Amino acid sequence: MISNWLPPRSGPTVYYVYGPGAYIDYRDDGVYVDGKRYASEEEYYDEAEDLATASTDVDDDVEWLPLGVFAYLQKGVSETDIYIQLAGTKDGVIGGTY
Repeated sequence: MISNWLPPRSGPTVYYVYGPGAYIDYRDDGVYVDGKRYASEEEYYDEAEDLATASTDVDDDVEWLPLGVFAYLQKGVSETDIYIQLAGTKDGVIGGTY
């Protein structure tokens, strides 16, 4: 069970929903979510870069829990060649292959 592996979260849950009901708008040197200013473009891109380049250095002897293999499909498309395999460690590191 994954809840036995991952540490409990502290703080509020953060949701990122860029689907139905959420509208992302880039204007006036800023990023807006549903009409409310979220951040400047620079802050938004810096945050995305920090997430994308975060250190994933994990010792080779760390035990991984497979989370599954997922297919990426666009709406209205029934076939894909994009698959993502995810796994997690007891320290809460999520990794995978594309």
